[in-house]
Amino acid sequence: MTFAALTSAMVVRGSAAPDWRHFRLPPMLYFNTAVLPCVEQPSSRRAAAYTRPTSYRVTLGLGS
Repeated sequence: MTFAALTSAMVVRGSAAPDWRHFRLPPMLYFNTAVLPCVEQPSSRRAAAYTRPTSYRVTLGLGS
């Protein structure tokens, strides 16, 4: 719900405001988006397979 509201606000602001500027995304964003979930997901699955609930909650909290 929050994502939809922020996306809507961005679209309205971008089309209505003459001072809207586009910017280049930092390369680290692509690294975080592509690599980190691939690293964290197997760790989370291993923790779930060995029924270590504390470790499983920590890895889920990290976003995998």
